[in-house]
Formats: sequence, C-alpha cells, structure tokens
Amino acid sequence: MRLRELLDELRLPAVLMTTVSRGLHVLVPLDGESDFDACRSFAQQVTEVLAERHPDRFTTAVRKEARGDRLYPDVQRTAYARTAVAPCVLRVPLRRKEQHPLRCPRAGDDCVTEGTAYDGRRSHGDRNCIHRGAPGRAMSPRAGQGAIVRTLLDRHGETYAAQAGIRVRNTPQPLYQVLVLADLLSTRIRASVAVAAARALFDAGMDTPRRMADATWQQRVDALGEGGYRRYDESTATRLGEGAVLLLDKYGGDLRRLRDAADGDAAALRRSLQELPGVGPTGSAIFLREVQGVWPEYAPYLDAKAVQGAERLGLPGDSGKLARLVGQDETAAFASALVRAALDRSVVDEVRQAAA
Repeated sequence: MRLRELLDELRLPAVLMTTVSRGLHVLVPLDGESDFDACRSFAQQVTEVLAERHPDRFTTAVRKEARGDRLYPDVQRTAYARTAVAPCVLRVPLRRKEQHPLRCPRAGDDCVTEGTAYDGRRSHGDRNCIHRGAPGRAMSPRAGQGAIVRTLLDRHGETYAAQAGIRVRNTPQPLYQVLVLADLLSTRIRASVAVAAARALFDAGMDTPRRMADATWQQRVDALGEGGYRRYDESTATRLGEGAVLLLDKYGGDLRRLRDAADGDAAALRRSLQELPGVGPTGSAIFLREVQGVWPEYAPYLDAKAVQGAERLGLPGDSGKLARLVGQDETAAFASALVRAALDRSVVDEVRQAAA
C-alpha cells in the first residue's frame, strides 16, 4: 500500500505478481526509452524514499540481520539479463520455452523469437522470428554487453572457491579455507596450481586454523608439493602455520570477528586481513571477492584484476557499471570469470567469438 501511494504520486501504474517464493514482484510498465541503468537507479531511489518515509516498515539494509521485522524492497531484478516469467502470455505457440518480446515494425506489435534476444547483429529475417523478412529495430548496445556477460558466466562463471571444492558459507571453516586459497592465489603462480594446492591441504586435513597450526611444517610442505605448489612451498608452509596461530590467538580462529569489527568498512577489513602473515593487498582483495556472496555488505566487490578482464572483453571499466550487468547473487562468479579473462587471453577470444 505504501509503495502504491508513492508510485501514484509519480503517476506510475503498478501491479503485483506472486513469485515462487515469499516475495512479490511489483511490475511497472515501461515506455522502452530508458536503459537498464536508468531504470535500476530510479528503482533504487524509490526504495530509499520509501525507507525514509516509513523507517519502521521498510529498510534498504542488505544484511538480513540488520533488517529486523522490516521489509526489504529488492531491486536486484532490475538489471540486464535478470528476468521474470509472466503468468500468462497471449502469443503464437512456439516450440521452445524461452520467449523474449521484441518490437517488430512489420507486425506493429511485439514479436517473439525463440531462445535468444535480438541484439542488433541479426537481421529481423532470422528463422526464429514469427514475422520474417522485415528489418528490425536494433536494441541498446547493452544487448551486446549482455551477450558477452551471459557467455562469460556460462563458460567461466565458477568462483575459485568452488573450483577448490569450498562451499562458501558464513561459518568459520569455509571462511578459513577461502583465506588459505586467497593466500595461495596471491603468489606469482598459476591459478590452477594454487587451487590444486588448496585442495591438497584440505584433503590432508588442514582445513581449519587449529588443524593447520597443529600440522608439522613438513606436513604442510608435503601437501603443497602434492598440489604442485613447489616453487614457494617452504616459505608458504611457514606462513600458513604462523597465520593460523595468529588467527587462533587474536580471533579465536573465527574470521567473522574481523567482519564484525570492520562493520561494513571494506578498507578496514582488508587492513585487518593484512595483519595475517602472507595476506597482502592482493590476497585480501581475493578474499573479499570470493566471500561477497555471504558477506553482502561488501558486494559488489570487483577488484582491479576483475576490471582489467572486463576492459579486455569490451565491458565497462568501472566496477559500479559492471556490477549492474548481473544480479547480486552472481557477482562473485562474475568477478572470478572476469579475472580469468584478465589472466588468459584465450578466454577473451573464446567468449567474444561465442557471443558474436
């Protein structure tokens, strides 16, 4: 009701649609003139005004524990390639399930293609179009960016933590495992070797600060060697042992205490992380990049290496603009995929070719 009153003030009609979860979609018709960034910015401003007017009912706090009993108006669906399924669509039946409404000048109405949205590079005479032959109106250049983003996520959208077998949760053990992985990845060694070394350490039982500290130096060296991490195995074994001891002594082995102390300040958290042996600016950035899905106050977190990969792919070189290309739940995977593009030129060539 409060949101409807606000939208009425803005002379915007709106309807509700149920979802498969507990939330509700608020649908506002568009005139086709505004791009995704403008729509998302507008939606965010609406939620901020709503929270200011009714602070007891609404909040813009991302963290669930900060919301209390208040409602969180989520605008994450207002972004490119974030879709919702209409409850009923009157269209010519098509064989495939995915349908994207597009403007068709020949029919004078929306046209539906099967499976893929028209991105301006295809002619409107594409075989999937039910109104063949007429030249279509090109979509925004963002459609080309969207194709690259979707292709990148489909082919390389796995976090390094997932690749190392870590199921990232906001609990001490997986957070520590991500820290170990970030330490290994920050060294001048191939990412695949760092991931393999992390797996070897965890398989050898060194998957908590206590177990890492209790392991002998030689056991750590042997596990690193098993993963192929031989160039820096001795110094890294020493560093991991010292870091585990410090983490136990200062934070009880629980990285969530660093999170609580930082209170949402990414710079403060990175400084605290860098007090641990072996965790420098690069390692702390990798850690934040990997845990942003469970520490959402630091999302979106796209570091310099991710931005470098984006620029190679022809995507925006601004982390804020990049974050708007995906949903919040995809940001960690997107960041990892962009880093792979920065590290491996073949990833860039492959994605660009597939998205064309």
